[in-house]
Amino acid sequence: RGAGSGHLLALHSASGNLTQPLAVLPAAHGRFVRLVWTAPADAPALVRAEAVAAVPQSEALDPPSELELASSPEPQSPFSPSADDARRTLHFDLGAAVPVSQLDLRLGAGNRVAPVRLQARQRLDAPWRELPSAVFYRLERQDGVSVSPALRVGSNFRFVRVIADARSPALPATTRLVVHVQLASLVFPRQGQAPYVLWAGAATTEPHSPGALPLATLVPSLDDERARFGHARLGPWGQTAAAGRHAATQERLASWRPWLLWSVLLAGVAALSYMVWRLARSRRPPEDASTGSA
Repeated sequence: RGAGSGHLLALHSASGNLTQPLAVLPAAHGRFVRLVWTAPADAPALVRAEAVAAVPQSEALDPPSELELASSPEPQSPFSPSADDARRTLHFDLGAAVPVSQLDLRLGAGNRVAPVRLQARQRLDAPWRELPSAVFYRLERQDGVSVSPALRVGSNFRFVRVIADARSPALPATTRLVVHVQLASLVFPRQGQAPYVLWAGAATTEPHSPGALPLATLVPSLDDERARFGHARLGPWGQTAAAGRHAATQERLASWRPWLLWSVLLAGVAALSYMVWRLARSRRPPEDASTGSA
């Protein structure tokens, strides 16, 4: 299939060379590329060709945030652990589905070695999926304490389940889960009177805020100014009454939607049946009238 066209130039003259060696391909050009000359008889000899690909790379300017979490009871679900696994399982709730880059266990004092299985999921009604198994340890030595390196994960989830190996002791309830997450940052110029309000939860902003600008536009000398950025922390969370009513209305509509669809489907079937009955009745031949003479 065609992937565009272009002109390749390699002209030599006394004043210099005029070259155009690049033929730009579309974004989804596929794996194999074939070069076809428009006029093969006049085409120059092709010595070699090179593929030049632009590979986008991203760099996290802000370091990941470290969250230390205590274990919590696991809600009952079809995917709850068995009675034997429950005694060796610790459940952790991150509070939201976040991009986790690293995961670690903070063990108690003393020499401890904990081979564990790790599982994660995003919702309570979703099945658990396996993460890479790991061995976490804490060894006290004369010159200090040695701890295991954090496990690299690179995945999004909210709930974590840590299951100790059956051949090792169960993990104490004081064990802490340490996760490194790459949280989103919101940068705004401090103006007006504090405290500031952060509106969150809407799929779209209405009306669209004209002040939503790219960070490089908002802060022209970003690299120089980043070191002078301040930090803001969220206060108590609150929900507006209108948002609560809107969410409740959406839930009611979602619960009624299957019944409405079935009602429309049954009404359509009834209307179609009536039309077929009328059509069959109109095409029925008239009954023959019996005649007699005296």
